[in-house]
Amino acid sequence: MNVARSPDGTPTGTISSKPLEAVTRIWHPRTFDVLGLKETGRFGARVRIVEWEGREVVAKIARFDFEIPRVENETRVYEKIERDRIRYPDLAAISPAFLGHLTEDGRVMGMLIEKLEGRRARIEDISACEAIVKRLHTLGIVHGDLNRHNFVVDEQSGIVRLIDLENAKDYSDIQAKEEIDSLKDQLVEDTGRGGQEYFSD
Repeated sequence: MNVARSPDGTPTGTISSKPLEAVTRIWHPRTFDVLGLKETGRFGARVRIVEWEGREVVAKIARFDFEIPRVENETRVYEKIERDRIRYPDLAAISPAFLGHLTEDGRVMGMLIEKLEGRRARIEDISACEAIVKRLHTLGIVHGDLNRHNFVVDEQSGIVRLIDLENAKDYSDIQAKEEIDSLKDQLVEDTGRGGQEYFSD
């Protein structure tokens, strides 16, 4: 249904039988019906905490057609990261694990990923942050939205992982250098820009 305002300002609605947009890059063998997952919290309008197999995981969804390209892009990036995880199982993961595609009435419209526990990055984590960003670059990907809130640091192991990959782009030397060069500033930036709702500290 489309809702708009007529020239006189009154709301009008039209019903369409056009199918909703869907993610087309379906590479993972598992799919989950989004309506079958119990929501326990939210990180924002598109990111929900849900229960799956007795644990909390993250559901990232496209609510509207214009959000599908972001989910499609992030799905593509996770595919590359998961191939790397399988190829090099002894290396620490770059990102949360991709658990499967989310569907609504058979249409793929999101993803289910591991929920990471940890804190946002600080300046003392710069070496580990730089190493994980460079690993992402070796996969032919630049993050596209590096800020301190998009690094999750495991307090016990010190392992750093990247989140919020929807703005990732294909690798270019210029953008990769810009990401590395901006890292120090990003780790001390405190305006709140980024995914701060993921953390409690």
